[in-house]
Amino acid sequence: MHVLMRAVLARDPFDIVGAAHDGEGALRIAATTPVDVAVIDYRMPGLDGIATARALKRMHPACIVLLTSALSVVRKKIDGSKVDYFVDKVDIIKLHELLLSVSGAATPDA
Repeated sequence: MHVLMRAVLARDPFDIVGAAHDGEGALRIAATTPVDVAVIDYRMPGLDGIATARALKRMHPACIVLLTSALSVVRKKIDGSKVDYFVDKVDIIKLHELLLSVSGAATPDA
């Protein structure tokens, strides 16, 4: 997991159930672990973030997918995909606020 992203996630008591360096690794984790919210980078070895999001949503339809990227063109590619939110890496600090807002939506107690 990227150092900056780990720092953002460490600001609150989010339960990080797994971290992967590629899409296939993320899907292996998701196959055995319930996932409420997934933070996925668009550019990964193997499956890109959008393909990973689609496969993840097939496994866990209620999972909220947040896609990050430094590539501005990616925002246009998410139309019609299974990505719920997009966070530009330039604004990665906004990820914290977004996670706080969606974490309640991802749990049945909210």
